[in-house]
Amino acid sequence: MKTRLMLLCLAVLAMWFAVPTTTVAAPEGAGESTENENGDAADADYIAASNAFSKGDYDAALGAIARYIAKYPKDVDGYIVKGRTQYALGRYVDAEKSYRKAIDLDKESYTACYWLACSLYMQDKHEQARKALDLALKIRPKDLASFSLYGDCYYFEQDYTNAVVWYSKALDVNDRLRSARLRRGNSYYMLYQLDEALADADAAVTQDASNGEAWGLKADVLLQQRKWAESEEAYKKAIDNGAAGFSNLANLAYVQIAQDEFEQAIETNRQALELRPSSSSVRMNLVHCLASTSRFEEALTQTDILVATDEDNLRACIARAYLLSELDRRAEAAGAWREICRRESDTKYRVEYAKALNQMFRHEEALAALKELDGKNPAVAAVRSKAWREMYQPERSIEELEKAENGEANVDFLRERLSVLEDLYRFDEMDASAEQLDKLLGGVGIADFGSLVHELVCENYETVAKLIENNTYAEIPAPELLKLKALIAAVSGKLDEADQLYASLLESRTNAKDHATHAHYLNETGRARDAEAEARKAIESNAWSSYGYRELATALCAQGNEEDALSMIRQGLDKNPWSARLHEQKARIYIQAGKLELADAEVSKSYSMNPNDEELLVLRAALVARFGSPDKTLVAIQDAEARVKWLADHGVSKLSLKPLQAALKLQRARLAEQEGDADAAVKMRAECIAALQEFKKAGRYLSPTLKTDYVFKSVQDEPEFVGLWK
Repeated sequence: MKTRLMLLCLAVLAMWFAVPTTTVAAPEGAGESTENENGDAADADYIAASNAFSKGDYDAALGAIARYIAKYPKDVDGYIVKGRTQYALGRYVDAEKSYRKAIDLDKESYTACYWLACSLYMQDKHEQARKALDLALKIRPKDLASFSLYGDCYYFEQDYTNAVVWYSKALDVNDRLRSARLRRGNSYYMLYQLDEALADADAAVTQDASNGEAWGLKADVLLQQRKWAESEEAYKKAIDNGAAGFSNLANLAYVQIAQDEFEQAIETNRQALELRPSSSSVRMNLVHCLASTSRFEEALTQTDILVATDEDNLRACIARAYLLSELDRRAEAAGAWREICRRESDTKYRVEYAKALNQMFRHEEALAALKELDGKNPAVAAVRSKAWREMYQPERSIEELEKAENGEANVDFLRERLSVLEDLYRFDEMDASAEQLDKLLGGVGIADFGSLVHELVCENYETVAKLIENNTYAEIPAPELLKLKALIAAVSGKLDEADQLYASLLESRTNAKDHATHAHYLNETGRARDAEAEARKAIESNAWSSYGYRELATALCAQGNEEDALSMIRQGLDKNPWSARLHEQKARIYIQAGKLELADAEVSKSYSMNPNDEELLVLRAALVARFGSPDKTLVAIQDAEARVKWLADHGVSKLSLKPLQAALKLQRARLAEQEGDADAAVKMRAECIAALQEFKKAGRYLSPTLKTDYVFKSVQDEPEFVGLWK
């Protein structure tokens, strides 16, 4: 604004110097003592100063006016001209001195008083400027320029109330004064008097529809009133009319974000960053837009720029950690959260760090990270519960959830609570009663919800399905309820129904995990081509989804494309080299291709990362039998049996463990055959078949992937086994 004022002053100054060349009289106010007989020399110097100023040759103008003052030292106008020339050069201190000299000579000189105020204003001496304006207003009580400058002095002191008073006085004199109206509108805006600010903005654009600054003010007001669409239109008009500055672009992006117009906001934010690359707030908004459109890699690049510029930018560090988690780059995410926790002691950051550790199955470390935190905090309880649950200690998991207060207000707590529900069907020997679970779950419809839990524990899936249909369960989010229905259908062997339920789920929300789980159901029902398409959607949604790569590889293998499957696994491992599941899946692909040595190496890698996975232990035992001695084979089988027994002892349903027990029985049968113990071999095979039959008779589904598993592959066509897979 000060720059605009200076340009205005220069324009006025040029007009003041516009003296006709035929005029030879001395400037008005020249003192009697400065006159010579005809005044020719004085007129020549004055005209020389005028001509030099009009050409922008301010040094020459100062030289000429100095000669004039030397001849007429008591002439007020000489000092006024000198002051204006110094003002034009930006020498405001010198200009102030010249104007004060002029006032000393003539205290009634309005011009000297007004321009003294301008010089003081440009030095940010607002109080002194107002005193000079008081002098000017005594001479001209209704002076428009003085009223407006008075308002500017208050405006730049952020005294917007007084600024409004003085701009209003200026507008009372001339209501078409654009600058005063816009500044008054801005003052109203800063006072949050939005209706008044909008009225001034509307008046300004009505007066001049090409005034970009006026459109910008209108857009700002509409933004504060949360009128997003109108604000967006106004910002676009401001930009189209020459006000394409950083602030308007940044604010336009903001209102686009508010309307979920993320693609448009991405482009607008990029334009704003071209003008001000150092703006961390705009770059953070760009990160938000990119993440909202699942462009996580690009978003991560932007956070890297922010952190590289300012490693103390906590918001950027937090966004980076969240993005790494979203991309499933778990080790990097854990490292990022650890660094944040070193800088900040906030509970929520320690919770995120523990969540990242849980994702890497480092559950003891996750619990240690939350040590001494209040267990009543639902976020803390949810992470602790997950750690205990994944360590197969459901009682401890439930204990953690019971401690929490106001859990229904925390999304992570609700998700963990539902995860407990998903796992409950595996536990039939829990100490927790249905009443205790009622207390744990709480919420609307507590009695019916307790009944649902009880039936899940008892594995009465038809009753569970009826309970779900007959009750709304308001405390369960609709997508999660669909997910629960799909789970019940799946464990009941109704995989087609589970597939349909997941398809419905994907209509209401879309993320990589949901696509990958849908692909899993499709793989389990033998629809490999459909599973491939769904798994590719998971990877498109999140290029770091190890679950998506695993299911895609499974689908490709089922179609006989082992090489493509291996390529997908390699891509997944490039992003997630720590993924035990991907190494395990790679081993299974090698097994299917008959490359058992390579399979054994992958199983060893997976085992080193996750030595407690029961399915992996069974597979490891089978491969040890292929490459190791009978003694080593027996040890591997015993390791797997010990793990399965531990699971049974800690609440996992014995029925759920039957396929694993069957696989181990079959391996013992093979070992007995190698050692020449035919009776033991027959006995073990019979126990294997009995375990599978018991599983199937209970309504459980024997997956096609189990049929082709390395352990069962050699017997799948034998008469005793053929009927099990139908």
